[in-house]
Amino acid sequence: MLKKFNQIINEAIGISIIFLLLGIIFLIYPNISITVVAYLIAFILIGSGIYLIGLEFTNRIIFFPMDTIFNGIISIILGTIILIYPNLFQIIIPIMLGIYFIIDSIFKLKMATLLRRIDNTSWIFTLLLTILSIICGIILIVNPIDSSIAIALFTGITLIVYSITGIVDMILFKKNTNDLVKEFKKNIKIIEE
Repeated sequence: MLKKFNQIINEAIGISIIFLLLGIIFLIYPNISITVVAYLIAFILIGSGIYLIGLEFTNRIIFFPMDTIFNGIISIILGTIILIYPNLFQIIIPIMLGIYFIIDSIFKLKMATLLRRIDNTSWIFTLLLTILSIICGIILIVNPIDSSIAIALFTGITLIVYSITGIVDMILFKKNTNDLVKEFKKNIKIIEE
């Protein structure tokens, strides 16, 4: 279980780094073809979705709080929608990213709660970063900006903020892996096949 927990944290850090790089690209090259970016993100989402689903089936321990199948399905659905409708990407991307950020932040809220249970003071910082990620998600959903350049800049800033909070959160979780695993074992059923 400890190995899978560390593996999932490392993957989350990797995904956050990809989002950070995309955010920087959006800021540096706001005029870049939104269609090219749409296809790139579609393939990344579909690939990570397939990987997450495969990860769940290749491990012998089913680890319910990680929701890898659910996250994988959501990633594949979002990637497929972008692949089918690349021209609508500039309208849809803020909304889809906002939904993804909020869903991912729900998992981080669970982790912050576990950190609080083990009396770790970093849970407050984690909670604040998670709330910031949720706010970024809500802003993207409520205010999908009309201009392509504005969307690129706004999305770039939001991606950078989200990915930095994600990286910091996962590093904090990784530092407290042993305590978190003990807490999971106390509070969550693990089914071994």
